Amino acid sequence: MDWMTLIVAITGGVIAAGISSWCAYLIAKKNNTHQLDQNRLTREWQEKQEFEKWVRDKKMRVYSDFIGNALELMTSLKDVYEGNRFEDKRYRNLLRKLRMADILILGSDEVMESYETVILALTTFYDFVKDDQMLADKDGLQGHLITVSLGLRSLEGMFRKDIGLNPSKSNILNYPVM
Repeated sequence: MDWMTLIVAITGGVIAAGISSWCAYLIAKKNNTHQLDQNRLTREWQEKQEFEKWVRDKKMRVYSDFIGNALELMTSLKDVYEGNRFEDKRYRNLLRKLRMADILILGSDEVMESYETVILALTTFYDFVKDDQMLADKDGLQGHLITVSLGLRSLEGMFRKDIGLNPSKSNILNYPVM
């Protein structure tokens, strides 16, 4: 009978140890799966943040290049308004740079619509000033300059909004409207 008690005790101990090991395995598996899910979510979040930063940086570069070219173009337009010679090649080159901007790829729908309006205003202005007789019409010239200037100010505000900056704090295009 003593042997029987010993065998039952040993068997009970082995079964209890097996059950404990199995429970520990299941808990560890659950914790490990949870940790793997957390790692995956963290990695996905970091990748998303990196991508959003890359897009924002790309937009900032494209938008600032556009604004820089637009300011150069506005200076050229103001020179024409003040009676200086119209430089067709320079104007066409700047207009080409503005048209080739990656804004249509990166910009929001609102930005793209305003961009297309500004490009149309600049193209119309080009058509206006390349005709020497039209250059004598200072009122018409001033009207085109105002249209272009206001369009660029609006577009710059949309650029700032699109990259998460305050659109009302425009300090890039403080170009006077004639």
